[in-house]
Amino acid sequence: MCGIFGYVGNRTNAANIVLEGLKLLEYRGYDSWGVAAIPQAGKKIAVKKKAGKIGSASVADMPKSTLAFGHTRWATHGGVTDVNAHPHLDCTGQIAIIHNGIFENYEEVKKKLLKKGHRFISETDTEVAVHLIEEYTKTMILPAGEAGFTKAVQKAFNEMEGLNAIIVTDTKNNQLIAARHWSWDLATGKIFWQATRPHSCRTLNKCIFWKMTKWRLSGRMQSCFSTPKPASGCCQKNSG
Repeated sequence: MCGIFGYVGNRTNAANIVLEGLKLLEYRGYDSWGVAAIPQAGKKIAVKKKAGKIGSASVADMPKSTLAFGHTRWATHGGVTDVNAHPHLDCTGQIAIIHNGIFENYEEVKKKLLKKGHRFISETDTEVAVHLIEEYTKTMILPAGEAGFTKAVQKAFNEMEGLNAIIVTDTKNNQLIAARHWSWDLATGKIFWQATRPHSCRTLNKCIFWKMTKWRLSGRMQSCFSTPKPASGCCQKNSG
């Protein structure tokens, strides 16, 4: 089972906080790991990911950031390689995704995206999802700001067949969006994690949980957590 850990807050060492959080999830087992951070200066998301164990890995070479997330992966689609590790980026480098589950119809969607000019560098189903989100940000008539990006994520997620959970971020809105259509726990805040217990909150003084809203499309239920609107909570609360 993969582990996901993220940080949104005021500290500028978000990448390092996430790496330390991933180390708390090593007991879950994994074959590769990765961290993505939105730089305080710059238009593209910084990513560092490697096959193998975290061990003495460092993200000291990653830029200062107040938002980052990371992932430990068990390979399903594609081998155990650096390029197949999460997070994955879109063509512009401005949208990043991490994913648990199996995107069952990814091959069909990938063929359509290839015809539209999208470029893929990995063998994963996850990379297809981030390019699908990118496509909708370009082709849908969307409201400005975070509401528009959320709608693009929502549209793409609803096309993903199978049991999936995703976390997405972009450079324009500086937010995290999480969605699921199965029973894994998802919580967001200064720390968020997925499919694990909230002991990870010990690394910070305070953890904030965000209210959950529901997406109901095509007869399926999804859950979305969006970071800009906090509800009070504490580290011991389980939002799943």
